Amino acid sequence: MDMISAGFWGGYFTVAAIMLLEIAYIMRHGLYQIPINAFVSLSVATAFVVVFLGGLPLDTPGTVAMVQAHVGILTATLLAYMLLELFGYLRLRVTVRMVILGLAGAAVLAVWTVGPTRAVWASALVSCCLALFALGFCLRGLYYSERMTWAASGAVFFMLVTIIGLHWTAICAGQVPWQVHAVSAVAATAYLITVAAALWGRYTYLTEVRRVLAHGPSYDPVTRMPSHTETTQLAEAAFFRHEGEHIQVGVLAVTIGNLYALEKLHGRAAFNHAMFVCAGRLHRLGLRQATMGRLGDDGFLLLLGNLRDPERLVREARTVLVRLSKPVVLSTQRDEGKIESGQTQWVADVGVGIIAVADARIAASRAVTRALSMARTALSYPGRVAWYDNDSGQISELPLQAH
Repeated sequence: MDMISAGFWGGYFTVAAIMLLEIAYIMRHGLYQIPINAFVSLSVATAFVVVFLGGLPLDTPGTVAMVQAHVGILTATLLAYMLLELFGYLRLRVTVRMVILGLAGAAVLAVWTVGPTRAVWASALVSCCLALFALGFCLRGLYYSERMTWAASGAVFFMLVTIIGLHWTAICAGQVPWQVHAVSAVAATAYLITVAAALWGRYTYLTEVRRVLAHGPSYDPVTRMPSHTETTQLAEAAFFRHEGEHIQVGVLAVTIGNLYALEKLHGRAAFNHAMFVCAGRLHRLGLRQATMGRLGDDGFLLLLGNLRDPERLVREARTVLVRLSKPVVLSTQRDEGKIESGQTQWVADVGVGIIAVADARIAASRAVTRALSMARTALSYPGRVAWYDNDSGQISELPLQAH
């Protein structure tokens, strides 16, 4: 291997060492499941790189080929499995497990059938199929533009590029241009960086969940929003800013109808976790010129200032409804060691009420109360979004979006 190729692979091993320190740091703080998964992924990926770069003390070409083939299949199987596990795609997904393990078993049989001469080719084919299967599974979630879905898709893509490059190197007995080593090393390094970033994000999430479960809804990090006692003050400030202007203020109230039942069935920890997840989803919407706050014990208030287009309020209401209605797996245990093992799947029963207030002289508390009433009424509507119809003088269901 020339010096340029060695330099690229040196960068990979440096990132691997840094990631190992990150795993040790997280495990030191009492979280084990996710770091252990990441450690297995790191170890398997590094062993794969070492074996396919010719790091085995073997002289017989046939033996080397068979070892590389088995290591390649094992690596692709474990990395696909661990990636889907790390990014949360394997919960209640028995079919996915069966497909991955079935492909791996068929691959081993194929390697023993074709013999040493074509073993690496068979390993390359099956490894690429496993990576493409995992990539396709991740790409299914890109419609929702979730950050973790993008990260998972990127990690699997980099893994696929690394698999192709290293199998090419093994088949050509190392006689490949330095550009192949460069692309493979960069892809492998990008894979580690993506997994490390996901690991750190998961660590910070679980750390915050641990605080949430311990302190309850009076603790600000539960929703990272102003408490419900400050909501009216937020509304008054929003109305005051636009007093005297011909600009509407959009009031969007969200209520979650099944939180009380969740608490009675699974306890306060599950209630707190549910509120934390819903608030996080609202934060990630990134609504422009929006102020958010708690609304009672089971809802949220969004104030859209400078609302020049009333249709925007309708679009945001539907977006909020879709985002909050996605299923989530909740933790029901306050024990630090059991936070990651939540088995309660829950779907929020969401009602949204919207009102565009053009007269800033209307009391803020009155507007908020009216929006909250509409949100609770919306729980009985199929579309789950309600608005105030000025013509009829009553709360009406917002028509479903045409397809």
